[in-house]
Amino acid sequence: MEGAGDPYVIQAGVLAAGLDGVSNGRVPGELLFINMYTEGHTVKNAKKLVSEENVDLIVGPTVTPTSLAILDVIAEGRTPTISLASSARIIAPMDAKRAWMFKTPQTDVQMASGIMEHAAARGLKTIAFLGQADTMGEAFHAEVAKQAQAHGIKMLANERFNTRDPSATPSQSSRPVALEATAALRWATT
Repeated sequence: MEGAGDPYVIQAGVLAAGLDGVSNGRVPGELLFINMYTEGHTVKNAKKLVSEENVDLIVGPTVTPTSLAILDVIAEGRTPTISLASSARIIAPMDAKRAWMFKTPQTDVQMASGIMEHAAARGLKTIAFLGQADTMGEAFHAEVAKQAQAHGIKMLANERFNTRDPSATPSQSSRPVALEATAALRWATT
């Protein structure tokens, strides 16, 4: 798991699903690791969960980069994992590694399709994209670009920012182009 609020989400999910009691003669345990969105820590913790703790299921990670990072670990350990991240790349294309990964939120493909369909229905012709400078930002940009083209919308700008940046303001060189767009799409987890 990652992030400060994620433990509360997991606890609420366990209670809502009725998993806080005895199941098949075993009392479900709770192992919680907070990785702060780093792939290295997530892989280390996934290895510990699979090899040392022999868990039956992993719920998490919550972001795309760390979900992708543990594919080898969960496949080797044959440990079902439910990712709470959005990228379709987590589960597709289906292969031996991804057979152990499941996800609950809609995919980035579904989100991009819905957003661009809505934009086209409103008559928007141009868009500026502002996304995170990571694999999630790249994945979502790729889907938005495909869907924009399919809906006749021209992408004028493709800006990136780091999640810890104090501002997501477009760079000076691309600001005039971005300002010409009829809409701006900001994609981020923060």
